[in-house]
Amino acid sequence: MKEPTYTDTTVLAGKTYYYVVKAKCGNTESAPSNEMKVAVPYKLRKKKRTTQQKQQYRAASPTGPESDQRTYRDGPGPRPQPEEDPTVALCPSKNTILLAAGTFPNMRIKPIPETNGTLVLRTDFADSATWDAVCSAIQAPQGEFRAYVHVISDRDYDGIALPQLVPLATEIARRTFMFVVDRTTMTHEEHPVAVLDLWREPGRTFRVIPSQMWGVQNNLWLANMDFFEFADAVRDDGIFRGFPKR
Repeated sequence: MKEPTYTDTTVLAGKTYYYVVKAKCGNTESAPSNEMKVAVPYKLRKKKRTTQQKQQYRAASPTGPESDQRTYRDGPGPRPQPEEDPTVALCPSKNTILLAAGTFPNMRIKPIPETNGTLVLRTDFADSATWDAVCSAIQAPQGEFRAYVHVISDRDYDGIALPQLVPLATEIARRTFMFVVDRTTMTHEEHPVAVLDLWREPGRTFRVIPSQMWGVQNNLWLANMDFFEFADAVRDDGIFRGFPKR
């Protein structure tokens, strides 16, 4: 499904419901959202009357593809009228209440800590042996050079997509780029590591094989070269394998 859904087959028309949502992306789970109140109209559409109506609630989360919802019901009382809330859309023809993206502003993923070296973040935890091999390749000296990196392997970041990392990583002002070991890195035969721009063109990426990471890390860290110089030098598959020898 493109959007997370939650179906409640016990809701009644004319009742008020309260939602507290957590967003999930892989094994990463946000903090509980602010509480959202939704008043269901007494009569959503004309049809044969029943004591219960099946009502589908859809919550579009900004932080991940899954959601965990809890619903609270109040007791009998006067028939409430729908609240005029721009983040809530009542759809009588579909018996649907849509909670729009941005409804839950306090949901967020764990911040990425500050590091001394260039950050290498692991976001795929399917294969420990491959992870160990990739780490060794990244940190192996290449002649007199090596990549000066700080590796973070934390399951809180499991499954996070590259675009989601930009706002988290840019909270550290002096961090201008980072490396990401994701699913593609782990499954590709050359284990190309993603390089994510956080400064001039936040969100722009390219990939680099581990044996060439020292050149990317050293030159971007010291500002000897710009991100685009490496990104524009990739091959057709988007992987940087070094500059052509002259």
